Amino acid sequence: SPISDNVILSSMSAKCDHMEHVRTQIPYALFICIISLITGYLPISLGFSVWIILPLNLVLIVILLRMIGKKVE
Repeated sequence: SPISDNVILSSMSAKCDHMEHVRTQIPYALFICIISLITGYLPISLGFSVWIILPLNLVLIVILLRMIGKKVE
């Protein structure tokens, strides 16, 4: 949520505009949302075991972040 306490406190502590902080966080939130939907919610609803899906999601997220992430100097 763009008006959650975490977002407001983060933007205040970084001394940046609230909506600018929201704009920078949207790609991360959408990334996790899409991964969770495709590789989490749908397989679980089809009857796959949670204990198989959770580790696979963790591995997939790490691999995708390594592929599309940027290293910080």
